Amino acid sequence: MLRKEMQNSTHLLIPKLSFQLLVKDILKEMEAKEEERGTSSYKGVGMLEWQLPGRPRNRFAVRMETNALLALHEAAEMYLVGILEEKQDGNLCAVHNKRVTLMPRDMSLVGRLRRVKIQAEIEFLPVWLASTALPVTRSLHVSVDFATPAMGNVVTQSCCHAHAKLHPVDKIVNLLLGCFLPLEKAVAGSTEDVRLKLLSDCRKAHEKMSKSYEKNVKGTWKVEERELPRRHGQGGPIQVAVHEPLERGARQDLPLIVWAHGGCMTLGDRHDSWGSQFFKALTAKIGPFCWASVEYRLAPESKFPACIDDFTSAYVSLADADLSQEFGYDVNRMSIMGVSAGALVAAHAALRLDTGYKPPLAFLYPMVDPEMRSRSHALFGGLPACPSRYLRLSWDWLLAEEGQVTARRLEEANLLTASWMPLSRRKVLVLLGIYDCLHDEGQALAQRCAQGGLRVTTVQSEGSHAVGHMVDKKAQTQLFEELAVLLK
Repeated sequence: MLRKEMQNSTHLLIPKLSFQLLVKDILKEMEAKEEERGTSSYKGVGMLEWQLPGRPRNRFAVRMETNALLALHEAAEMYLVGILEEKQDGNLCAVHNKRVTLMPRDMSLVGRLRRVKIQAEIEFLPVWLASTALPVTRSLHVSVDFATPAMGNVVTQSCCHAHAKLHPVDKIVNLLLGCFLPLEKAVAGSTEDVRLKLLSDCRKAHEKMSKSYEKNVKGTWKVEERELPRRHGQGGPIQVAVHEPLERGARQDLPLIVWAHGGCMTLGDRHDSWGSQFFKALTAKIGPFCWASVEYRLAPESKFPACIDDFTSAYVSLADADLSQEFGYDVNRMSIMGVSAGALVAAHAALRLDTGYKPPLAFLYPMVDPEMRSRSHALFGGLPACPSRYLRLSWDWLLAEEGQVTARRLEEANLLTASWMPLSRRKVLVLLGIYDCLHDEGQALAQRCAQGGLRVTTVQSEGSHAVGHMVDKKAQTQLFEELAVLLK
């Protein structure tokens, strides 16, 4: 009878009233937990006015959480539809104007809203992200408790964003990043000690996400770990992973890319999964080259400009004739590249290098302005791929002196206040994501470089931070073509 009724309707599998009751239950649980801690400040269950301890009253907090859970309603409905479409049965029902198969055992899924399993085919995901699950399986299974405001917000920002019209793969990447690498948690710490503990957890999660590095380089690159002597700034030797192509023939004049990984200045190391996947795709398009991934010091343990000193020193060491002869690259064909925070490091290093060094530059989704005043932060700062709140915390960790970030420190780190005239006539490529919170400041950097006399090429990809070029094939083609010219 139920099946026949559904055949003649377009009703939701999960009734709205039932879902609203679930929302009310969650709010009750939240209030009960607050009362147990002795910090309850709710005006009443389900009301739209409540107050966080020690903060001004916020009339919209519960409404926002409710909206996040209503977004989960849509996500759960889509999830069920996806499962039902896979069935091969003659009994069809209409759901969201789609003809899908309904099996009796599927009806029990309607009640399972507290825990939702996300399933995605690995082949649709970037390798560096897909490998965070069991790499021996074709499917990625993640068990996540979405019945919380935090996870509801991840779903909303990733799948139902008000401004970012993301590609489905981009949505999946953001959704999984929000689950695997919850950077927002570090921001939520009530004290600095708590935030540092949460940062440690984020680093462990990021390390798990980096396991695809070895898979990416296998069969394409020979990796040589080197400890390079200090040639610039203060500190000890610098660790560098030099990647030499396995298929190079007899050539000893290959280009060398000196690479700075991303990670908001607080995450990552020289074994960069994102970079290794990017260069694997690039070498398949333009041919062999060497690349050296630099391990620079991170915040908050080290302050600006320690990271710049490390990268600059590594570049000077790699420009040594003996080292270039050993690895078979041409010192006259060296270039500097970085992604996200790595682009910030690479750009500052280029400005510090002696005028005798004239490498072409590539800044991918660059982190530029510590004041974060651009409109793109307001529009896209909630996307899990690069949350603005965590960027703000990272800038503070990088620049703070005795707990304070001074105007002098902000100006020192800001690439928009730097003088680019000494690099006049230099080639520079800037890759941007339209739905990236760093888009506007990256665009401003490109304009600033052009005003300084640099020969600037800008590539716009229709996607989010560090993902856009993966889903925008037209932008990817243009990017690889421009990089081929840059490396000549």
